[in-house]
Formats: sequence, structure tokens, C-alpha cells
Amino acid sequence: MNLKPETAKTLSLGAVFQPSFLRPLTISVDYFDVKVEGLVGSVNPNLALANCLATGDAYFCGLIERDPAGSLWQGEAGYFKRFNVNTGSLQTKGVDVSVDYRLDLNSLGRLNLNLVGTYLDSFKTIPLPNSPASDIYECKGLYGGLCGRPRPEWRHKAMVTWVPNDTIDLTLTWRHVSAVKISATSSQPVLSGSYAAVDQKLGSRNYFDLATSLRVREDFVFRAGVNNVFDRDPPLTTSTAIEDGGNGNTYPQFYDATGRYLFLSATVGF
Repeated sequence: MNLKPETAKTLSLGAVFQPSFLRPLTISVDYFDVKVEGLVGSVNPNLALANCLATGDAYFCGLIERDPAGSLWQGEAGYFKRFNVNTGSLQTKGVDVSVDYRLDLNSLGRLNLNLVGTYLDSFKTIPLPNSPASDIYECKGLYGGLCGRPRPEWRHKAMVTWVPNDTIDLTLTWRHVSAVKISATSSQPVLSGSYAAVDQKLGSRNYFDLATSLRVREDFVFRAGVNNVFDRDPPLTTSTAIEDGGNGNTYPQFYDATGRYLFLSATVGF
């Protein structure tokens, strides 16, 4: 198989703001525009089937292997061929934001505030080098189908840490993921289609974590915490809506699949 390396063109622009009237405040803003060409991957079965039906192209039809009765869906003999090839290109654009601030509380110590977030402006795929405009699709704010795993428009993690002295600190973390809709709800021809009502939308999620660390001695630090304090369940889908990166009926890399959990740890130096 004649695979070639992927190539990428990256444009990034960044700025850092440290206003003199609020000296401990630092704001960083970074714009990114990344285009990857010659993507190594397999042709999505939905795309192969649609193009075979619409054009009769031997390449796409050759990726479909029917059983002796001519069926893809009955029994286990029918399948799609999903070997790695150089496909089309992918372009993503967005903005990364970081905010840091420290507030002195005199005898009560200090507060450290931090926020890191990403705004996704575009996540566009050209499936094959010669794809017509109707086959190019935008996945911002969508999931499932050709879009695969969720592409939320906004994600962030905000932290507030209280440091009363040099031996102890307490941190509250807020994690947010914006809502996404199943790609079949899109008006884009290559994405639109039927879907189960339960799959229509994965609602936004907010998770809150608490953690503390205690320096007992210079060489002994104790840590404890609770993640997902309010035991928020992940948004669920039917298993048929999971295309890429999911597990069962959710996406654990985006949402807390196990609910609230506690952790304890200790670090000892020798």
C-alpha cells in the first residue's frame, strides 16, 4: 500500500496582555489555523456507500463487500473495507485563551485564579482530494456520523486556589463543555439524515472538583480531592450514534463517565 506522510500548514498568532492598572493579571490569546493534507485514514463507510449509490464509482463500490445473498446487514458476512489510505484534508481554526490572576489577601494568604479555554471556529473536512463541494462538511458544534467525536464550540477549565500559608492549599475547579448536536441535524447534504430523538443533542456539561494538598514535612506531601462533586451524569446516546472515540453510549474523553469519585495520594521524598 503506497501510503505517504501527512503534511501540515500551520498559522498561529498570539498576544499577551498585562495591563499596568491590574499588574498581576495576564491574558494570553492565541489564534490557530491548521490544515493537514494527505490524511492517513480509512474512508468512512457512510461516505463510501453514499458515493457508490450516487455515482457507481468503482473505487467506492470496491470498499463494500456484500454477503452471498447480496446483503450488508443480515448476518456477519457483509462488511466495509477500512484499510488506511491517504484521503483528503482537514482544516481547523480557533482561539486558545488563558487568564491568570493573583489576589493577595494579607494575613489570609492569597488567591490564584486561572482559566484556560478553547473556542472552535471551524472544523472542516474534505474527504478526498477530488471531493465536490457537496461532500465537504463542517463539524463545529456537531458529533457522530462523519464528524465522529464531539466538536464543542467552547471548552474551558477555570481554577481558584486559596493558599493561606506555605503548608496547605485548597482548589476549586470548574470544567465546562458546550452542547453539541448529532451531525444528522445539519443542513449540510452530506451530513443530514435520520436520527433517534435521544441522540439529537448532547447537552452542555459543567463539572466541579475540589482538591487540597498538605505539606506535612519538606519531603512529605499529602493530597486529597473529589472530582465531579455533584455527581453529574454524562450525556448519553444510543450505541448506533457512536462513530469515533466513543465507548458504549458516551464519550469519556469529554464527559465524566464514572460520576463522582474521590482520590488520595501521598508523595514522599528520599
